[in-house]
Amino acid sequence: MSQQQCQRRASASANAAALAVACLVLASGVPSAHGACSSCGACLYSMGFNSEPDCTPSPPPSPPPPPPALIWAPITANWQGKYEPSASLRWGGVSGLRAYSVVTPAGAKSVGSGVYPTNTVKFTYPTVELSGANIADGTYAMHAGGGNSNGVAGCDTYCRNLGLTKNAYWDVPLGSGYPAGINDVVGPSSVTCLYRSSSPAGATSYVGYSQAATCGNPMFDCVCDTS
Repeated sequence: MSQQQCQRRASASANAAALAVACLVLASGVPSAHGACSSCGACLYSMGFNSEPDCTPSPPPSPPPPPPALIWAPITANWQGKYEPSASLRWGGVSGLRAYSVVTPAGAKSVGSGVYPTNTVKFTYPTVELSGANIADGTYAMHAGGGNSNGVAGCDTYCRNLGLTKNAYWDVPLGSGYPAGINDVVGPSSVTCLYRSSSPAGATSYVGYSQAATCGNPMFDCVCDTS
């Protein structure tokens, strides 16, 4: 701390003059009775004023802790990274989730105009890995039916395994097929696109639908609320 800063601190003390002298000694580097002063407080001690405040600067505050990792962080572009739900979140026989891309906030809606709220995340062309469900173990693309009840059930399953909730306004258009490269991700079943039936709406009421690359009315995206 500089001489001027120490003197400003000294002005509020009962022994302002003594503290100012101590700070001048510190600034000059002149040895005191206890050797060269390392702080205003050390100078004061050497002069018999050990009740005065120390003029040394306070240590800088600790940096804030890093933000917690996003739960979907393992999901990376082009279905490369896989998220595996914990035992407490696993639902509907899902053992892994992938996506072609992750967008947060979700941004523009796929149907109609407008954008999703900022507390949303969009998973494009999502896939689910199933284990112990009512269909062969493996990885599947998802049929969304243009946002019909089966599509809602499928997106709900995806979000639920992340500990999130499907956005109430989620919708997708009609169309065909997942992007190129999906055949390297899905399998080993010969039927690689499925939907979760809403009738009956069982947790593992999956129905094989078609091939991922040509899947009719695929799940172009699934949007979940993050809070």
